[in-house]
Amino acid sequence: MGKYCCFLHPAIDYSEKSLTDTCPKCGKEYQFPLVEYPKEIIHPTTGVKYSVRKAVGRGFYGATYLCTKSDGIIDDQDTLLKISPVSVYEVFHKDFKADCKLHAQLARRSEHLVPLHTAFQASIPFGDTIIDCYITELEYIEGVTLEEYLKDSHNISPQKCAQIAIDILVIWEELKRQNAFHNDLHGGNLMVETLSSKLRRVDALCPSIRVKAIDLDSAADESLSTETRTGDQTYISLHIRNLAELLQKQYKDTAIIEDSDFRVIETLNKISNILLPSSQNVDTPDIRELIHMIQCDLSSDISYSPWMHEFSLAQINEGLNAQTIHTCNIPKLLVDPEEQWISEISCKDPQL
Repeated sequence: MGKYCCFLHPAIDYSEKSLTDTCPKCGKEYQFPLVEYPKEIIHPTTGVKYSVRKAVGRGFYGATYLCTKSDGIIDDQDTLLKISPVSVYEVFHKDFKADCKLHAQLARRSEHLVPLHTAFQASIPFGDTIIDCYITELEYIEGVTLEEYLKDSHNISPQKCAQIAIDILVIWEELKRQNAFHNDLHGGNLMVETLSSKLRRVDALCPSIRVKAIDLDSAADESLSTETRTGDQTYISLHIRNLAELLQKQYKDTAIIEDSDFRVIETLNKISNILLPSSQNVDTPDIRELIHMIQCDLSSDISYSPWMHEFSLAQINEGLNAQTIHTCNIPKLLVDPEEQWISEISCKDPQL
């Protein structure tokens, strides 16, 4: 299930739909752009040819395709095209140029946001229908969507699950650092990149993969989440919960489970619970702290015991609701009635 807009009759409707559901106006399935897509697209001004090889996935506003780019000068290149009907932008009062500028700006300062190379407008045939569309060319990623990856992963390692969770948290961190929100961070807009031996990450728990976010059409400097629209934090919580459940299913019939594997499952569940919408009215820990929790579970050589793990806050201004703290050892607890100590250390006079 997902949230999709009909290419022919866009409407402001954020209800959950299946790709096989049909538009109430035209009767076409929401997946029809993934089935009746064009085989070739020509840039109207540069003449660059894009040969469409396959549909990658659907988002709310448009669809993404894997293409081969030919400009007659350099060797053919793999690339991704994101196609959205102009009418969708009109119905939702969106500014295509502004969206592209924001996407490019965010990606330039991020490792996990797919760069945007160019953008243009063209009339595109979908089956027997010609649709006026906005098109963005994105950097090619050797991989599949997170949705596909988890669906096809029958024996995924705890290291891969942990790395995917960390990368998703880093995406969130990169957006927050730039005071931005993705606003459509579902599994179809996250790509799990398969890295070649030359590009492997030396500092990662799983060096062979990296998660990147695509389709920043909904990105903005404010959250667009509502009662009917899922926000970044909720999506991240759900993705991490799905990773934990996937591991749990794999070990369901296993008599023996490694301590580190058990810790990964437990920690992913804890982080998911911390980020649940019901917890949004309390302070959430720093994203780096969440990442550190996952990293410690796989790097620790000791047998699992929650009392062996000390909990600490890195800075004075950090806080965490006691109901969301995971089982751990707190060796020292400072009690500050009526915040007397905080007020004293906050004064401007010299402190000892």
